Amino acid sequence: MKKAILLSLSAMAAATVMAKDVKVTSPDGRLAVVITDNGGKAAYSVTYDEKPMLTPSALGLRTNIGDYTQGLTIKSADESKVDRSYTMTRTKASSSHYVANKTDIVFTNGKKMDMTVTFMVSDNDVAYRYTLHRGNGDNPKCAVIYGEASAFNFPDHTTTFICPQSETMVGWERTKPSYEEEYTDELTGWAVNFPEPYFLQLQNGASTYSSSYEYKHAIASYIGRINYNYDEKYLLSAVVRRDGSSKFAPDTRWAT
Repeated sequence: MKKAILLSLSAMAAATVMAKDVKVTSPDGRLAVVITDNGGKAAYSVTYDEKPMLTPSALGLRTNIGDYTQGLTIKSADESKVDRSYTMTRTKASSSHYVANKTDIVFTNGKKMDMTVTFMVSDNDVAYRYTLHRGNGDNPKCAVIYGEASAFNFPDHTTTFICPQSETMVGWERTKPSYEEEYTDELTGWAVNFPEPYFLQLQNGASTYSSSYEYKHAIASYIGRINYNYDEKYLLSAVVRRDGSSKFAPDTRWAT
C-alpha cells in the first residue's frame, strides 16, 4: 500500500511539472506557441497546423538587477483576449482590426525575482515582450539590459523570401545597404509554332527565346539647417536638402 501511495504521489508530481508548459493558440486554432522552463531556461516553439515554424528558441534577459536566462521556473500564466481596432496615418494600411489571444507568463529566477513574458498570438503572427517587476520597496525603478537571450530557431531546410543585400559599409560613401535599396531579377521567354495538340510549354515551340536581367537601385538624402540670431531680435533660418537616386543618369542623379 505504501509503495502504491508513493508511486501515485510521484505520478502526481510528474504531472505537475509537465503542466508547467504553457500553450497559446491563435483565435482560429491553427497557430500555436508552447512556452517551457525545461532545465531552468525559458524557451518557446511555434507550430502552424501542427507543422514546426520555430523550433525551441531561448527567452530571457541579463540585467544589472538579476539574471533572467537561467534558473527559471514558470510561476503563473494569465490568459486573456485582445480585440481592438485602431487607425494610423503613416502606414500602408490606415486602419487595422487586431484579434489575438494573450497570455502573461511569469517566470521566477533563483533569487525569487519575477519576469513576465507576454505572448500575443493572432491568426497571422506571434508577438512577445518582456516586463521586469520591481522588488521590495517598489525598487529598483530602472534596469540596465546587459544582454538578451531571445532567439528565433528555424527548422532545418527552411526557405525564405528575404531580399538579398550587400555587405554593410561598402559602396558609394560606404552607405550600403542604402535606404530603400532594392534588388530585382527577372526571367522572360517566348516560343512560336507549337505542334498539335497544343502543349503550351516553352520547350515545345519550334522557336524559343529567353532572357534574364537583374538590377539594384538606391536613394540617399542629405539635409542641413543654419540658424542665425542677430541681437536677440532677428532670427534667420535656412534649410537645404539634397537628394540622389541611382535610377537617374549620373549628370542628373542629384537635385537640391
